[in-house]
Amino acid sequence: MAKIICRTQLPKWFKSSRYTDIKKSNIHQINCELSARHSVWLGLYGDPHEDLKDHFTEVCSELFTDRVIPINSQTLSIYSEDYNVSPVLNRDVIALAEQAKFQISGQNQECHIDKLDIFSYKYSHCDKDRGNTLISINLSHSSDDEIVRELKRLLPEIRSALAIDNPNRYNTYEKHDNLFNCGVFEYLDLTMWAKLNEHDIRPDFLSKIISNGKFTAKEIGGKVKRNSQNVMSFEYLEQLSVDIKNNKFK
Repeated sequence: MAKIICRTQLPKWFKSSRYTDIKKSNIHQINCELSARHSVWLGLYGDPHEDLKDHFTEVCSELFTDRVIPINSQTLSIYSEDYNVSPVLNRDVIALAEQAKFQISGQNQECHIDKLDIFSYKYSHCDKDRGNTLISINLSHSSDDEIVRELKRLLPEIRSALAIDNPNRYNTYEKHDNLFNCGVFEYLDLTMWAKLNEHDIRPDFLSKIISNGKFTAKEIGGKVKRNSQNVMSFEYLEQLSVDIKNNKFK
C-alpha cells in the first residue's frame, strides 16, 4: 500500500483535459461515463455477481486509461433498455403461465386456478431483481383518467405485497450540475483507482488536486463525497436514463 501525497504518484490518465472533455460531451456520453463508473463502484464496494467479474475487469481497463472521450455519443447506459411502463411481452406471459402451473401442481393435481390464494397469486409474478410485476388493464371499459386513478390506488397495495419500497428520486438538473460543480468524476476516479490498487488517498490531498484545489479537505469529505455517492446509486442512474428518454435534457 502506498500513501498518495504527491501529484507525481497519480496515474498519467488523470489530467484536467479528461474532465473538460466529459463536461463538453452530450448527456448520452455523460450517462455512459457514469454507468461505467457504477460498474466499477459495484465491484469495489458492492456485492457483484460472479459472472460480472470479467465485465468489471474489462471496464476497469477501459476506464483507468488515457482515452479519448466521445463528444456526441448517442449510446444510452445499461439502465436504459426499457421504459418503466411498457406492454407485456410474450415471454412474460409464458413465464406467468409456467408459474401458475407450478403453483397448481404444488398444491394439488386437481386444484384449479380459482382455488388458489388469490391475493398471493395475483402478485406472484415479479422479477425481484428488476422490480417488475404484471398487471391487467381493461382499455375498453376504462378511460385514461380512470385507469390512472385505479393505478394510484393499487400501487401501494402491490408494493406492500411484494415488499418493494418507493425508490428515492433526485433533482436531476441539480445533480447534473453538481457532477461538475463538485468534482464528482475526479473524486470517483481517484478514490476508486486508489482502492483498486490498495493505495491510501485522503481528503487533504484530494483538496489540492480536484478542480485545481477548489475545495477544502472538509468539503471533499462532505459535499463532494456525498454527491459522488448519490450519483452512484441505481435510483439516480435509472432516473437519469428515463429523463433522457423523455427528452428532459436538450
